[in-house]
Amino acid sequence: MKLALIPLIASTLASVHPVAVPANTPVHQALSCSTQPVGRILSLMDYRLKLATDVARYKWNTQGKIEDLAREQAIIASLGQQAVQQGLPVTWAERFFRAQIDASKQIQKALFSHWRQIQSGQFDNVPDLPTVTRPKLDTLTMQLINALADAWPQLQNPACKSKIGQLVGAKLKEPDYNTTTIATATDPLLQPINP
Repeated sequence: MKLALIPLIASTLASVHPVAVPANTPVHQALSCSTQPVGRILSLMDYRLKLATDVARYKWNTQGKIEDLAREQAIIASLGQQAVQQGLPVTWAERFFRAQIDASKQIQKALFSHWRQIQSGQFDNVPDLPTVTRPKLDTLTMQLINALADAWPQLQNPACKSKIGQLVGAKLKEPDYNTTTIATATDPLLQPINP
């Protein structure tokens, strides 16, 4: 079942302000804000969020819990270490993947709430979570780590934050998720990165 389409509103990006490039900024730095690497990240994030519906349907059918905090923490710690091998800071990488998990859980909780309201029965032809959906998520996660590493020059450049914010708005302007989910998933991309 698909959540109602809710247009991305300006408040999602309210915390993002255009960043002026100082006059003494080298030209190559100002020109390094290519949208292609960040666009790749957003596409992978979008695909990952779409899989949340399959995860929710499986858990609904099996009466499983949406949250498994111990498993989530182990996954995030492992991903942080894998991200370090690609040159990403561990704290930032863990924050990014925590945001993706949290956004997925928001979708699952919204679906569960809706299904309870309509007293939904079991779903047919739901992909098996352990053997089908989780391997897809694992593949996407490795692709995300690689894409984050490729986009790291843009992500850590304060002069690029405004452009990244514009790209988020354009890429996800008509999402299949609500604005809270979008804000959760994209927040690590939009916030300043501490050294």
